[in-house]
Amino acid sequence: MYAYLIDDWVYDRPHKKNRDRLDLLLTQQGITGRTIKLGRLSDAKRDIINAIESGVRTLVAVGNDTTVSKVLNSFMQVVRTADYKQYAQNTSLGTIPFGNPCIIAQSLGFPKTETAITALATRRARWIDLGCLNKRHYFISTALFPEQSVFSFGAYKMSSLERKHVIALCNSATPVSALAHSAVDPSDGRLDAVIAHEGSARRWSTAREYFCDTCIPVSRITITHPNKAVIVHADREKTLSTPIEARIEPRGVLFVCKQT
Repeated sequence: MYAYLIDDWVYDRPHKKNRDRLDLLLTQQGITGRTIKLGRLSDAKRDIINAIESGVRTLVAVGNDTTVSKVLNSFMQVVRTADYKQYAQNTSLGTIPFGNPCIIAQSLGFPKTETAITALATRRARWIDLGCLNKRHYFISTALFPEQSVFSFGAYKMSSLERKHVIALCNSATPVSALAHSAVDPSDGRLDAVIAHEGSARRWSTAREYFCDTCIPVSRITITHPNKAVIVHADREKTLSTPIEARIEPRGVLFVCKQT
């Protein structure tokens, strides 16, 4: 049984045509189910509990990266409680990309709505790793940290000497992880700590290139910053206290994604 957790902005008039098309595709595949609207005042955690108790075994986030992050983190709060821990083994998450940005859906193999719905219809789910920040915030794609952030490995510290740079932890294939020039797999039990710097603009172009300085596989790492609180983009924006403790949680969630 499916439950579709749909962000409230999806119901806005400009999205009506695409929403009607989505309903048609789901009906054609025979995977219609319970619809839950995620509003600013709604309790996603309570909605998920009610869905699980009613027999739902596939929770689908309909929207962009912020929608998926909201559903993922609410679900993880539920399954971390003793009463619902058992459901983590039997309940899968999925996403249908709607709007922008949809980097998470793309990293899981769904550049289009049709591919996501086909996977949902066959329930092609597999275990993927989760990145975890300060024991509370989980992410699937990439965690981007502000400038002046420093990676700390025990007594060692690593930062960039370049003015404009990227400091990130990558968990799946994204535009940022591509800077590392190596495959990033959300099921390999590690995060990739990446530092890249911005190069000069090419002649006759305003576009800039980034060059990878460092890429180190890690399972646990600390990020420090001069400020006590910083804005981190990990699937969505989040204000976190520093130092930030980051780690990989292997096989953290059963997710409907492209099979490898």
